[in-house]
Amino acid sequence: MNISSQNNMEKWQQALLHKLKHKVRWDTITLQLYSTAACIYEITPLAVIIPENEEDILTAINICRHYDIPILPRGAGSSLAGNAVGRAVILDLTHHFQKMEYIAENRIKTGVGVILDHLQDFLRPYDKKFGPDPSSSNVCVIGGVLGNNSGGPHTILHGNMFKHVVSITVLVANGERFQAKNIFLDEIDKLDEFHRSYYKKVQQLLADYSEKIEKNRPKVTKSASGYQVWDILTRDRLNLASLFVGSEGTLGVFTEAELKIVPLSKERGIISFYFQDLEDMGKAIKILRELNASSVEFVDQSFIRLALEYQPELKKFLPEGVRYLLYVEFEGSDIQSIHHLFSQAVDQIVQQKKLGQSGAYSTDELEIEQILRVRKAATVILNKIEGQDKPLPFIEDAAIHPDHFPEFLHDVAKLLEKYDFKFVVFGHAGDGNLHIRPLLNLKNQKIADLIELFMDEFVDLVIKYNGSLSAEHGDGRLRTPYLEKSFPDLMPLFREIKNIFDPSRIMNPDIIIPKTPVPWNANLRYNPEYTYHKTDSRIDQEKWRLEIEKCHGCGTCREYCPVFVATGEEEATARAKTNILRGIISGKTPATIIDDKHFFKIMDYCLNCGQCLTDCPTSVDIPGMTVLAKEKLHQKQLYKINEKILQNGRLVSKISSLTAPLTNRILSLGFIRYMMELFTGIDKRRDFPKFKKHTIVKSAEEKTIIPNEKKVVLWSGCSAQYNDPAGEYELSIKLLEKLGYDVIIPSWRCCNIAKISYGNFKDARKDMDFNIRSLLPYAEKKVPILFTSASCGYAFIKEYINYSPDNPDLNTIAGASSDIHDFLMRAFQRGEFTDIFSSIPMRIIYHDPCHLKSQQNDYGPKDLLSLIPDLELIEIDDSCCGIAGTFGMKKENYDLSMKIGNPLFSQINEAIPDRLVSGCGTCQIQLQKGTDIETIHPIVLLYQSYVKKETSVMSSL
Repeated sequence: MNISSQNNMEKWQQALLHKLKHKVRWDTITLQLYSTAACIYEITPLAVIIPENEEDILTAINICRHYDIPILPRGAGSSLAGNAVGRAVILDLTHHFQKMEYIAENRIKTGVGVILDHLQDFLRPYDKKFGPDPSSSNVCVIGGVLGNNSGGPHTILHGNMFKHVVSITVLVANGERFQAKNIFLDEIDKLDEFHRSYYKKVQQLLADYSEKIEKNRPKVTKSASGYQVWDILTRDRLNLASLFVGSEGTLGVFTEAELKIVPLSKERGIISFYFQDLEDMGKAIKILRELNASSVEFVDQSFIRLALEYQPELKKFLPEGVRYLLYVEFEGSDIQSIHHLFSQAVDQIVQQKKLGQSGAYSTDELEIEQILRVRKAATVILNKIEGQDKPLPFIEDAAIHPDHFPEFLHDVAKLLEKYDFKFVVFGHAGDGNLHIRPLLNLKNQKIADLIELFMDEFVDLVIKYNGSLSAEHGDGRLRTPYLEKSFPDLMPLFREIKNIFDPSRIMNPDIIIPKTPVPWNANLRYNPEYTYHKTDSRIDQEKWRLEIEKCHGCGTCREYCPVFVATGEEEATARAKTNILRGIISGKTPATIIDDKHFFKIMDYCLNCGQCLTDCPTSVDIPGMTVLAKEKLHQKQLYKINEKILQNGRLVSKISSLTAPLTNRILSLGFIRYMMELFTGIDKRRDFPKFKKHTIVKSAEEKTIIPNEKKVVLWSGCSAQYNDPAGEYELSIKLLEKLGYDVIIPSWRCCNIAKISYGNFKDARKDMDFNIRSLLPYAEKKVPILFTSASCGYAFIKEYINYSPDNPDLNTIAGASSDIHDFLMRAFQRGEFTDIFSSIPMRIIYHDPCHLKSQQNDYGPKDLLSLIPDLELIEIDDSCCGIAGTFGMKKENYDLSMKIGNPLFSQINEAIPDRLVSGCGTCQIQLQKGTDIETIHPIVLLYQSYVKKETSVMSSL
């Protein structure tokens, strides 16, 4: 952490540092990482604090209040409205506050740092769930759900967050711990003096404004705009818990909450309806609400058209030619009741009133999840759009009463057409909640001027329908400037509430009740003044600039990135890489920061596993841009000794295998391993694969290929040739020969995936050029090139092209290349496996290497292994093993690599398989280290079952 010297600090900085030490940060990189979220804004914070407990938060509040410094509590940064960024001291509450306690049949106590999906997983064994289910449930935390008054598709049945709160622990601006509860009025006088004062003031305030509260109630079924003052004071109760929900960090810092939970529905089903007329769809929505549908989700033709353009595989869920589509979900106690509801809906909507057509339906849970995933991924699909025009979430959460949904939608479409905005609409039709995404380029001055005018007209339209500017995302920076227009009679009440709990106005002061008015379009991440600054690296290419900007900060990487899951650090997320690189290319962050150790740490946290290419919802090439950043930083920063050694894996393996088994004996000695760690930085605890002395018989390299001849080129890599020559290498050849293929072993040099991962293209180039020359003649003649190593295949199929896109030879080679398992499965489907597979009575767990997943093949090892009789494939929740090629070899990374792998190791050890199977040599090393179970290549089992056919396979393995 680069903190200025004590003399250069402001007094508030000195105080925070003195009290909170390492928990407070304000170095340039950290501030850039927290300057954005999933919203359209970018604001550099004053500092970031990672509090470990309530005492840390109270300390921060007291210091900031004393020096009049704003405070902003933040969750996962998945909010769209801009309430998670600001010129304030940010409290990142996601690292701690994660305790969950089941306390009653209908209640649970949870910390605000708990991820919503984790809460649902915790409740599942109790046959319970939490009602609100926003689409970001895989990353959003309870604190954010509380702060935004979140909803989701099932609010039609369960309601927004404020309906599910029993109590909230709030650390208020005066530095005290406040319990916000729903209590009887006659209990207020029994409270301690501190609490009684707050409750009395709020009670009186709500009573004074009771008529205006009722008169200004939005005519909607859900709202997350303004403070939630409706139904807080009743004839006999005062519900301060619900009042705090939706306050967006403006009234205090939440630390834990007691929440209501509901029973899991025993059965559910989904059915689709198609409409050509908006009015007819509106009538159908009313019928579905009367039938107590648990969700009614809506997409229009604009969404269908764009979704199919970018993901044609969705055609079975999104039929073409449909103007308006509803996905309707029903819940019930049994399948029969679900089918009865289907019949009722079809009868009334299609047969009796002829409003539309019914489509597919299902009560199969897997199919339901698949269908709903399409709607849930709406934002994801839209953000994959290439080019400068992007889906802009600035009018993205309005709600009107469902009965007026068609008229409002019609008027919105007319307004968008007036401004000639291309747009996409989807939403929760059952609640009249629209998510509208105009496709715009904010760097364009004309567009920037138009959206200001458009926003004013849109707000007027929502108010005309007595709607709410926000149904479930909160006001944030987007809608705060319009609250005076939306709630003219209630703004004095909102200010009084703010004054009661935050009289010093330090809690997220720009939101709901701003200290000074701030236009909604101030501090946008992209604007007409946005410019590019050169880094004198390949990052300056337009391809990579656009790739960096493609990340919209949704935070999904907090779910899938193995390093983040293990560390919980924002630096480890994929979006951290784009945030800092965008700061550099836009000139907001000086390019000299590339030489900073903190920058190196962030980039080194990227394992180049390629998981972003499959799991990032926007498919941002995070490993690609990270590798280029490493290339730039290593122009000045020398590689460490262990990095130099690990980049030359083939040379080390070749030498070691020549002296095997002596090498194996030496490497097993404790003293040698200690000295190795001391002088090379390779961890002494790291086990090495056994090196084998083996003579590779290389086939003649035939440049003349006879058309239609059954030939393949086999590229097996270092692990096969130097550690498992009798297994992965030779058995691959024998299996292919059994199928009638002539196997060609080309001249080869290291694929250099390690050097590429370190950004060392300079040293990798010579070997890469050799490999291209070696394989090109075969590729040109369409001879299949097969890889037994996941990482080698990834290098040729993905990496080489990524960094040399103008080399047509690479496309030719990649087009001829495939993973051996994908090739063999296709051969099986073509009928080339003429014999039957013999039985292997064994229980195995297969681990999918990241570099194999990233190839996105149609078929993998599991498809082949499932053909083997009596071979039991134990299903687990597969995850990264943690070694990530050379990453886990280094002393500084060893503990982290094992921590990353621990969830996988635990599942394996619990299942107690006979063998582990993986097609990656380094994964095999890590799996055996973490479980002490022998790990083999899939080809070994395939050979045993199809070629060797021995009765006692267990003994031979």
